[in-house]
Amino acid sequence: MKDIAMAERLVTLTTGEIAKYLNVNYITVIRWINKGRLKAHKLPARGDRRVEIHDFLEFLRKNDLPIPDDLKPYLRRILIVDDDVALTQVMLRILEESGFEVKIGHDGFSAGQLLGIFQPVVMILDLKMPGLDGMQVLERLRSDESPSPVRVLVVSGASKRELDAAIAAGADDILSKPFMNDVFLGKVAALAGLSLPQININNEFRNTAE
Repeated sequence: MKDIAMAERLVTLTTGEIAKYLNVNYITVIRWINKGRLKAHKLPARGDRRVEIHDFLEFLRKNDLPIPDDLKPYLRRILIVDDDVALTQVMLRILEESGFEVKIGHDGFSAGQLLGIFQPVVMILDLKMPGLDGMQVLERLRSDESPSPVRVLVVSGASKRELDAAIAAGADDILSKPFMNDVFLGKVAALAGLSLPQININNEFRNTAE
């Protein structure tokens, strides 16, 4: 609980904090930022650099560096974006029973808001939603101007052609509805970089409607 509380207080990290995590000089961290290896932003007026947690985690994973213990709770942050209320409750139950922290958005607009506030490591995304649909969400996430490091699992009853298009648009993995619970959980865990050797999930919802 202490680690979770600490992670909750952290929204961004300073170059000094990152330097302590990696046992390097803060100048080295600034060089990584200047070279584009580590994404950061400057605070207004002051100009100090800040790195969002999910960007730091992505940097660690890309460079095969260990995740600090007090940041590991962030690896269990999952955002579900689907307008099917019944199905989101099924996915919520599966994930929470396996120790994940979950937030739910029922449309593409709420996805954008929760992404910045909650900073999930994985987004579970439906393609067919009213308003801003899943493909539009993907396009915004993977835009050249400011690509998001969040891993995206598309879970949809869409056609194979549409699912393939989602991969081309930047989704990291796909899963067709209806799905088996253990397959769903395994894909989420893999994208989060977690190992779940003992998955104790029954498949009573394997025939969940699209």
